[in-house]
Amino acid sequence: MAFMGETTDVGVPELLSVLARRGLSGRLNITANSEEVQVVLERGQVGKVSSSHHGSRIGRVLVRLGKVTESDLDRAVRMQSIGRSSKQIGQILTEAGLVTSADLNQAAQEQATEALARVFGADHGTFFFTDDRISDNDGSSITLNAEGIVLEASRRADELATLRRLLPKPKSMLQIDHAQLPSTGRLPEPEQRVIRMAVGKPVSIEDLIRDFGDDELLAVRTVVSLRERGVLALAGSHKETPSRQPAISADRSISARPRTVDQLRGLMGKGDLSDPGSWAPSITEVRQSAPAGSHTSAVLTRTARDVVAAFNAGLPLLAFAHFSDEFFRRMGELSDEEASALQLGHAPLGESEQQTFVGLKDARTLADGRVSAIVITRLPNSPESKKVVIFRLNGDHAQIDSIIESAFERERHTMTMMLSETGILMPDNHVLRRHL
Repeated sequence: MAFMGETTDVGVPELLSVLARRGLSGRLNITANSEEVQVVLERGQVGKVSSSHHGSRIGRVLVRLGKVTESDLDRAVRMQSIGRSSKQIGQILTEAGLVTSADLNQAAQEQATEALARVFGADHGTFFFTDDRISDNDGSSITLNAEGIVLEASRRADELATLRRLLPKPKSMLQIDHAQLPSTGRLPEPEQRVIRMAVGKPVSIEDLIRDFGDDELLAVRTVVSLRERGVLALAGSHKETPSRQPAISADRSISARPRTVDQLRGLMGKGDLSDPGSWAPSITEVRQSAPAGSHTSAVLTRTARDVVAAFNAGLPLLAFAHFSDEFFRRMGELSDEEASALQLGHAPLGESEQQTFVGLKDARTLADGRVSAIVITRLPNSPESKKVVIFRLNGDHAQIDSIIESAFERERHTMTMMLSETGILMPDNHVLRRHL
């Protein structure tokens, strides 16, 4: 059996899910952005992922993970190239006592995740599946966590797509605004790396990203964070943004500009909570509403993806741009401590806190014109989390107006709003504290 198609018609994550459910064995070859990725399946389970991308080779991944040094890898490559060994790089390093089987397994997981994230995020690609069986002759006994790989690859692809939209064109030149450099404290190493490249002369975005080599997501996170804080500005415009005003490109694909702390302070604690029914519809009302169209569902999906990706990337002010003014008016006042924390740069959330956007379903148009939908997310090693999210529509843009979730979900994830036993939402500031 064999079939082929384009990734614009069938998404790679959905395709892998279908193959897994059917328990098929064979090879899935995906070509996107001049990269070829091969996924070997055994009865629906991912057995191996390989890529033509140089940085995806297992040795390079081991170096990035800090398991071996560049000199260790060079010696292993020389042994392989001069014919002293026909073994795979991973096996050579293992026999030399430089890595363990656990190290190889971790590297293989990362290798597969990186490769799939790149093809998941590609605008266009092709795929070809054949049920030809393939034997693995590299002597490894690595077992991949297929579900975890697909979820993490999807999360990375979403985050990278969101962050890319925040940058000007790749050839745009950036320079340091020395007035915005912190006077105390030490910048994280990736930010120091960017600063060193931009000292004394403007540097293009594509050169900054290229300097990070294989870790494009880290590069884009770093540049976006420095831009948001005003440390990097477009060449010739040190006054690109005022202090405390997050920097953002004028790219027409951007649906929202980051909130400022002053904006949040002007909104929070100013709302009228006397009639929660006016902003928190009952579940019965939601269920009786008419289904929304596919275009509306697509708009809501983009907002949900962007919010999850922004929080994951450590950009809460960008995430807050996708929440309505009324959402913040229903919250308590912003404390000085919370305001100060928001004004600082943020590192990406830790691995255990990184959410994956799984999907959005059952979009319905409410009587007041807002739209409800079930948003599904997932934390690592946790079951899916489902929340009823109420959106406000403004043309092709959507903002989150309220979030309805059970007390059980709140206990698991400490999210923004909870649904009490009486069906009334109780607001608080947990959305801020969780991501600081």
